[in-house]
Amino acid sequence: MVYQREGRHAPDSHSPHKRTANILISKAKYERRKKALAKQGGFKLPGSQTPRREIQRGMVDELSHGMVLKPAVKYQRISTMVAILA
Repeated sequence: MVYQREGRHAPDSHSPHKRTANILISKAKYERRKKALAKQGGFKLPGSQTPRREIQRGMVDELSHGMVLKPAVKYQRISTMVAILA
C-alpha cells in the first residue's frame, strides 16, 4: 500500500469495488509518513522509456477516479444509452 514499510498486510485489507485500503498502522504514524513523503516531493516516477508508456501515462486516470483510460469513460454503460444491434 501507499505508506507501507513493514511489509505487513491483511489478506482482506483492500476492496477494489469500494476503492478503499485499510492499513495496519496508527493514524499518527500514517500522518508522519505522509508528511515525510510530501517533504521529499512525493513518489519518484521513472520517465517514460517508450512512446507507448508516455501515451498510456497521459491517458490513465488516477485510482480515485477508477484508474481507467480517460477516453473510455464515455463508452461505459453505452448499452443503456444506444440501441444495440443484434
